[in-house]
Parts: sequence; C-alpha cells; structure tokens
Amino acid sequence: MFRLALRPRFLALLGAVVLAACACAWLSQWQWSRAQPQNTAPFATASPVALETVLQPNAPFTISVQGRPVLATGHFEPEQQVLVAGRSFDGRQGYIVLSPLVLDATGARLAVARGWVATADEAPAPPTGTVTVTGRLVVSETGSNEILPKGQVAAIATTQLLNLWGGEIYTGYLVAQPAEGSAASTATVASDPVYEGLNVLPAPSLQQETGLHLENVSYAVQWIVFGIFGFFVWFRQVRDAYLAEREEAEQRAEAELAAARGEASTGDAAHTPVTRGSATKDVAAPTSSSKGQ
Repeated sequence: MFRLALRPRFLALLGAVVLAACACAWLSQWQWSRAQPQNTAPFATASPVALETVLQPNAPFTISVQGRPVLATGHFEPEQQVLVAGRSFDGRQGYIVLSPLVLDATGARLAVARGWVATADEAPAPPTGTVTVTGRLVVSETGSNEILPKGQVAAIATTQLLNLWGGEIYTGYLVAQPAEGSAASTATVASDPVYEGLNVLPAPSLQQETGLHLENVSYAVQWIVFGIFGFFVWFRQVRDAYLAEREEAEQRAEAELAAARGEASTGDAAHTPVTRGSATKDVAAPTSSSKGQ
C-alpha cells in the first residue's frame, strides 16, 4: 500500500490535504487566541501608536492588542462603506457606519467604525484624501447569515468583510475615537471630517476578564478535527484503491487458474474416446465370433 501512496495522484491529493491542514491549524490558533481571557485595563491611559507596529494584515488578533489605542493613516474607500444594522445608541436603534481605510504603510484595509446614525439615509460618506484616524482596536465579531438590504451587514466580521472588499485585511476593526482635546471629543456630532454628521461611538469597555470563552474553544477544537479528518479521507482513498487493485489481481489470478484447468480437462477429454473405442473393439470381437459358430 505504501508504493500505491507514492503515485502522483495520491501525492497531489496529500499535498492538498497538507495545505488544508495548515489552514485549519492557523484558524484553530486564531480561535484559541480569541478564547483567552482579556485584560485591556492597561490600555485605558495608554498613548496611541502606529497600527503597523502592533498588528499586521491577516495576522491573528490576540489579547495583546485588544483595546489598544492606535493611529491609522490612509485613505477611505467611500464606495465600499457599509452599515451595521441593529446597533443601539442612547437607547435608540440605528446603524454603525463602517468604512474601509486603506493604509498607506501596508495597502491593506482596516474596518473603521466611524460613528452611529439613526437611519440609513443619514449616513455620510467618509472624507476624501489622506486622513489619520485615532481609535481603539477591537476583535472581529462572529459572522452572521442574516439577510439584509444591499450595503448593510449584521456584524463587524472581518471574514465576511473580506468577501465584500477583497485584498488584504486586518483581522480586527477600529472604533474611531477622537484624540484628547479635539472638538469631536466634546461634541455629539463632531466637526472633524472623519466624524462629521455622526454620533461618536463610546470607547470599548476596558476590563479584566476571567475564564476561557468556551464558544471559541469549541471552534478551535473543530478546526483541529477538520485538519485531522483530511488525512483520514486521504488514507481511505489510498486504502480503497489498494483493496480494489488487490481484488482485481485475485480475480485475474483465479481466471487464469480456471483457464489452465479448462485446458487440462479438454486434453483429457480428447484422449478418452480413443481408449473407449479400443475397449469396445476388443469386447465386440468375441461376440461376433460367437455368432458365427
């Protein structure tokens, strides 16, 4: 069976399984990092740092950056802006305005929650040109299958935003927070172009958590199981092919043996009438002679 596994088609299948297993391992690690208890309290008074110094595009989002204040410089893509439905602000239901910011340093997209509006028609377009946005990093939410009108989403899930925006993306999102002392920090509707026409979102909760997030632990285990299952499927494919070829070889051998036996039987049958004919001839001679007497 080992020789069969070395055939090109099974090696190619094994390569695909290995790649899938690596992806499952990465996703499992990401879910495990999200399952860890988070301590964001130290960032309550921290100064913002450049985003690219603490988080890279597509890198797992860990507790070390949750709630961290950062600066992100780039340009918004107005045509890609979406609204996050069903979000409350001061007891009212409305929408979070979520705009993709293409960073100058990496070219990757960062989802920026710029603010809140009561109705979809009130959502302003983001400013044009190069901007620097200050805010706090927050881990991506879990995706949702809820069907909403075009341009709306049910969750700030970077995995789903990647399907909408394409390219490279950061695995967390930024809750835009005006810098200390700016007009936006003291006004509900700010004059800063990033927040103009929006209700500024409250800062994310910064606290110490205890215990693992069991939902993320279960997801981490599931990804490991998926990775192992791929190897099991590959083994079954090789084993089934091996058994099928062995059965075919046995049937071929039996057919050859049966054919050999058939030839031997035919040879014996061809010799037997001659012997019987002689015996008949020997016995019949005395009978004919007896009649003549």
